[in-house]
Amino acid sequence: MKKTISLTSSSFLINDSPVWNSLRKSYVLNFNEYRFYDQILKKESDFDVVILNFKDLVNYPIFDFSKKNKKQICNKIEKIFYILKKKIFFTKKPLILFVDYYYSDTKIKSSQNFPLEEKIISFLIKKIKNLFKFSNFFYFNIDIFNKSKNLFDNRLFYISKTRYSENCLRFISKITKMTLDRIQKPPKKVLILDCDNTLWGGVVGEDGYNNIRIGTDGEGSIFSDFQKSILRLKNEGVILCIASKNNLTDILEVFNKNKNMILKLSDFTSIKANWKTKTHNIKELSKELALSIESMAFFDDNPIERDQVKKNLKDVKVIKPDTDISNWPDQILEIFDFVNFKLTKEDLLKTHQYEKRSRFIVEKNKINDELSFLKQIKLKAKIVKINKSNEQRFLQMIHKTNQFNLTTKRYSLLEISNFKKNKKNIIFMVRLNDKYGDHGLVSSIMLIQNENFIYIDNFLMSCRVLGRYLEQWILSKIFELGKRNKIKFIVGEYVPSKKNILVKELYKNYGFKKITNYKDLPNQIKKNFLNNSEIYIARINDVKLIKPSFYSN
Repeated sequence: MKKTISLTSSSFLINDSPVWNSLRKSYVLNFNEYRFYDQILKKESDFDVVILNFKDLVNYPIFDFSKKNKKQICNKIEKIFYILKKKIFFTKKPLILFVDYYYSDTKIKSSQNFPLEEKIISFLIKKIKNLFKFSNFFYFNIDIFNKSKNLFDNRLFYISKTRYSENCLRFISKITKMTLDRIQKPPKKVLILDCDNTLWGGVVGEDGYNNIRIGTDGEGSIFSDFQKSILRLKNEGVILCIASKNNLTDILEVFNKNKNMILKLSDFTSIKANWKTKTHNIKELSKELALSIESMAFFDDNPIERDQVKKNLKDVKVIKPDTDISNWPDQILEIFDFVNFKLTKEDLLKTHQYEKRSRFIVEKNKINDELSFLKQIKLKAKIVKINKSNEQRFLQMIHKTNQFNLTTKRYSLLEISNFKKNKKNIIFMVRLNDKYGDHGLVSSIMLIQNENFIYIDNFLMSCRVLGRYLEQWILSKIFELGKRNKIKFIVGEYVPSKKNILVKELYKNYGFKKITNYKDLPNQIKKNFLNNSEIYIARINDVKLIKPSFYSN
């Protein structure tokens, strides 16, 4: 069943225009009467899109410069944003706001006397910024995309009360679809890059580290800017890796000796420089990082390499570089698959966190005695309550975690908030530390409790901390909770998916028994089961689930 989008605009929208066709293929579109903003509160929808045109808001052209008129215009804007805030706060459903501030091609007066239009724009921007605190609010400035000056059409306004050209409406439709599609699936986590004629111009094996094209002049400056854009992605949480058909010593020499390089070795979590296929190296990176192939994107100047990866690894996003390399710095930044609308502390530390995982794997593989090794690394886990400071991380994990995720249930902020309101429900995250550092918030748990049962509604964990038996520590805490509250049974649910085979045997391995007859389970629990669920149950007194001895707390 298609989800619905409610569209509200300050300017008339042509509902039957073909510009909406691509959006209609995926969603049902409901157009509210233009300028009737309160309709977004009265009508049910999965998503809301609101389009505000500056000229409509101020009844352009402004001829009355009085304080009274300015106050009336600001009051009108205030009322609109009161409605938007109410919708965003109470429904917790995504709302996309498009705004343009265009009122004249010649704004030279604003450099001299700051006209009334600019004062109202400043007020409007403040109202928008007040909504940034809501994670379900998304904002786009139409003016930024008005490169060719063809998004607005005065002629259309006087004919049909719409100020937007077909190009503009097509742009709004496209960005809406891209945004909603991204909201409903996680961003790409890993960018895998070639080296020769990709990170720099030329072939290092032939030209030498000092003669490749990278620097401040000509073509070299393009590759420098391209590296700056890549570094920007890394600083926003994208993990960088290299897959290059090259000698590793040649690659290392470039990074260590070429002073024009923007990117440093430390910016890359892993480097695969060898003569194996790119497909093989990408698979190796997936294993090494414990991240799915689907979470990866691949950028290579060679069309043969791209085609082979596309053929062999269909879930990898293979980026086709623009034929004009001068567009690469912009192209890589504009790839929507990398967009992370709400950055968390964990996102900003991602490269460092995955470096720690690599060190953990390497050192663990060197030691035969696993128990001794785990004791040496000083593991310490801590339960963390959900609050305003970390609810975005909780929501992010709910929507991004696929492999260690027992049910893959995706909850909105509203649903999480409603879950918390029930005092019998328990919701928390887990923070993990060891000798490699603070791994941050790495697990999210949702429990439903009644007189005799604790039902594990959601149990998920970041794969970068696998191998530390944190899942056993968490289950032991759930069992301890059950014992304290004199509860008899723990019920777990596993919903098979393409990606969570990793946890298929989890409950079975820890003493739970699979059941098919649910008649004795409370309706409160049964109503949460998903289709194709496998249900497991454990009697607390029968299962001796002890906290792993190598955890210090």
